Order: sequence, then C-alpha cells, then structure tokens
Amino acid sequence: MLILLIKDPDYGVKIEQEKQVLADCCQDNPVLYADEVEIDLDPKLGADWSHPSG
Repeated sequence: MLILLIKDPDYGVKIEQEKQVLADCCQDNPVLYADEVEIDLDPKLGADWSHPSG
C-alpha cells in the first residue's frame, strides 16, 4: 500500500467547497457519491469479425 504524507495546500478551500455543495443539495440538484469506483482501463479483447465484402 502506498501512503503519501504530502500536505495539500488547498485542503481548507476544498473542504469549504464540499460543504457548500452539500448545503445546496436538493431533489433538483442531487449530490452523488461513489466510493472506490473500478474502471477497467485495460478492456478484454474478444473475437472480431466482419461481413465478407461482396
């Protein structure tokens, strides 16, 4: 596991922005959250075919 101990100089600003977004949350303006989303950046290759040109 890699752990970085680098302090974010904009941490306070980002937290305040998140608090404002959550304060503005409503049914017409929802806030969605995804934890540890896995995106396959190396998709599996499968069989490929095409119609013979006639």
